Amino acid sequence: MNETYVLLQTTFAVSFAAIAAIVFLGHRFVPQSRTVLTRFGTFLQARSFPVFTPHEHNRLAVLRFFFGLIIFLRAIDVASLLLPEEYFRPAGYFSAFELIFSLFIMFGFATQFALGFFMFVMWLLGENYLGTSTLGNDVAAMVALFFLLTEAGRTLSIDGYLVKKIPAIRPLLGYGSHLPGNESIAVAKFVMLFSYWLVCMYSLMIHLNEPAWMTGVTGPMLFVNNFMSRFHYLVEPILLQSTLAVLFARMSLVVMMVWYAALLPFVLFGGWWRIGAIIWGILFFLLSCVGLQLGSLSYIEMIMWIALFWPQWGVDSTKKLLLFYDDKCNLCDRTVQFVRRVDLFDRVQLTPVSKNHDVLATYGISIDTALEDLHGVIPGAGKVAAGYDLYLLLARHVQVLWLALPLLWLGKILAVGPAIYRFVAARRRAMFGACVLPRPKADWAAAVPTSQPPTLMFSMVVWHAIFLGMVYGITLPVPYMGHKGYNDHPLSLAARVYGDAPINVFNSTDLHMIDNWFTLTDVETNTLLPVFAKDGSRLGLHRSDRLYFGNTVKFRRGEIGKTDCAFTRREKSMRYLTQVWMHNTGLKGTREILYTQYHQPHPDQSLVAQNIYTKNPVEVRCEVTFTSKR
Repeated sequence: MNETYVLLQTTFAVSFAAIAAIVFLGHRFVPQSRTVLTRFGTFLQARSFPVFTPHEHNRLAVLRFFFGLIIFLRAIDVASLLLPEEYFRPAGYFSAFELIFSLFIMFGFATQFALGFFMFVMWLLGENYLGTSTLGNDVAAMVALFFLLTEAGRTLSIDGYLVKKIPAIRPLLGYGSHLPGNESIAVAKFVMLFSYWLVCMYSLMIHLNEPAWMTGVTGPMLFVNNFMSRFHYLVEPILLQSTLAVLFARMSLVVMMVWYAALLPFVLFGGWWRIGAIIWGILFFLLSCVGLQLGSLSYIEMIMWIALFWPQWGVDSTKKLLLFYDDKCNLCDRTVQFVRRVDLFDRVQLTPVSKNHDVLATYGISIDTALEDLHGVIPGAGKVAAGYDLYLLLARHVQVLWLALPLLWLGKILAVGPAIYRFVAARRRAMFGACVLPRPKADWAAAVPTSQPPTLMFSMVVWHAIFLGMVYGITLPVPYMGHKGYNDHPLSLAARVYGDAPINVFNSTDLHMIDNWFTLTDVETNTLLPVFAKDGSRLGLHRSDRLYFGNTVKFRRGEIGKTDCAFTRREKSMRYLTQVWMHNTGLKGTREILYTQYHQPHPDQSLVAQNIYTKNPVEVRCEVTFTSKR
């Protein structure tokens, strides 16, 4: 692994130096080359990524936060199930680094370096020590590159505060002289989509050689897989009773294969082609998040999709909400202070009552009524909201407050929210006093310049990513034509930094993982350890990708086709899982554990191809009792 890693990084550095030199010389001696990416970005804005706002970088910052949060939560799950003796081994060190740098991304501290750490170290080297390498890391690398190129860590962040207070620190933090303009952001989106499409094409090339994919059998088989499908126990009865449901599941896979190939061309075509590709992607990622158990992959893909195609919902600052408030009331002033801080897209226009009597009259609101309750109006909508209803309107209008909507709706349904509001509103001046001079409010009104040429470094990275992506595309395997591809080519290896990695998911091996599983039971208490349920479903310890990819996946893949008891082969893994359970529950001493191995032959694929789903009986292959001490 270390030799491969060194080769990858060396090839990456040499190829980047070569591309950087070409770009530099082009900018120096061929002035027209400087505008290529700008013109391409303009085309992409018109066809593929038309939605931009004056606060585009605030939008990127919000997505950056949630991207870091996903990585952080995954790291927490891994770290929480490490054994103490692993803390000061490579797995423990990389687990700690993952926690720290994911927090850096969330809060925007040394963001460029944190993103670089994940791309160049964690997802290429650290995950191998942790045993958590997955497609999710490759897609995350694509998203990380996008955030690097768009300097998403420079807004709503600690970095942004530092750059504002100490301008000289900007280049040290890895930021350019100006924020990337909309054309540059569009190009960065293309690079991310291009990499994702290449990975899709790799998957398609592999699966075109598999009968289960070509017949659509993989669809229903995936939905009933007790290892990969969260609701397999609900789907299976439907497929058993309905040939139409089996046909639908098969056809959905056929559409998926078409989507793989058409994704990038359709987005570049624009119009209804683009909309169709986007809608299918949303459906696929929602299904992955809700129905399939794919670790962090589904959530990272959702972040990617939102970054690419986020519509005007919640960010359109042309449809402002006029917020009328008593500017002589401390509580009202604090309320609008808070609203202004979280109104990242300038969707609320603060309208103090004392200075807007004429405006109030326009909307039929008396001064006394406006002083009694906060009022909100969306010009042109013809609706006036006051009191508690205004808070509901604000939560719908201000994106950051969307998370509060369910609680506010519940408060209204139970009538508790309006009652609390009315109690406080009637006593606000007595409780909070009056203010003589209202405090200044946060200002999001200043628009970020929308047309800035790409920096030289931006151009170098983009062209390098496109170059390595093209090499990766050329080396794709085409097994049905006898071409195995060149996954071990140095340049193809280097492309993994940008997420262009060989993948083979939902293959025939994955589909056969339904065949074998095991349970571990504490004999003394007759308690099932939270690894697998008796029907093969995943239980609590699977929240750690280290236990998932490093242990249980290896069992379910490794035992395919075997007919004997696997305990002797898997004893080390069984003892490790038991040790983790004991440590996690605080148990000490010696425990007697019952290992039970199950086998259920997968459904007959030839029948599934005829829309007939059958279920084979489950058999207990063996039982073995062993002891574990901690």
